[in-house]
Amino acid sequence: MLSATATATATTQSKSTQKLLPADVRWCLDNKDDLSLVSYVDHFTLASRRYAVRRYKHIIKRNIPKEDRRRLLSELKFFTKTVRYYQYWYDIMQKKVALKAKLRSTRILDASTKQQAKSLLTTFRGKSSTTSSSSSSNHITTDDDDDDEGDAVDVDLTTEDSLQDASSVDENHATSSSPPQAPSSSDHSENYEFDSEDSCCLKHTKKSDGSSRGCHNEGDKMLIIKVGDTGFFI
Repeated sequence: MLSATATATATTQSKSTQKLLPADVRWCLDNKDDLSLVSYVDHFTLASRRYAVRRYKHIIKRNIPKEDRRRLLSELKFFTKTVRYYQYWYDIMQKKVALKAKLRSTRILDASTKQQAKSLLTTFRGKSSTTSSSSSSNHITTDDDDDDEGDAVDVDLTTEDSLQDASSVDENHATSSSPPQAPSSSDHSENYEFDSEDSCCLKHTKKSDGSSRGCHNEGDKMLIIKVGDTGFFI
């Protein structure tokens, strides 16, 4: 009974211990009969030679049973002295460089594609704003034309009113600029005559009646009447 219980406990502990082990350690334990560095690296696709050799040696020394540990360490030491070992890692390095270049090219292409998309979007937005500005300018120009037509109508109306006012002034001027009629001789013997042929002034001569009327001058008095553009100025 005790031996059976102890065996079951040991089996359970070993299973629980196996569950706690890393994946590469469990894989090496499961394949310890035909385990090698190449099979280990290929299975986990390791790209760093230094890390792969150090990790593989650590698993053998710590987790592989003693009867298999010496054999695996001896095989590893022999393999690291061969040309195949260097050729193997050379091929891995070539694949690594090619994959890195491909990844870099993909990143460059992605960045270029994003830049082109951004440039196209900026150009499209610029064209859209230019079209909107042109439409707004055309709308504003149309409104200005309408305002100009209204102003022209106002100017025409104003001009027409001005012409009517001017015609009224001309009629008044024609009426007022007609030559004055000389009064008859019965109006205190007053005489009107032009000062000269080219003059627009009338000379008014009035006989003095001998009374001073606040003035000490005797004889004829002269009154100059100037004919202006819009009437008489005395």
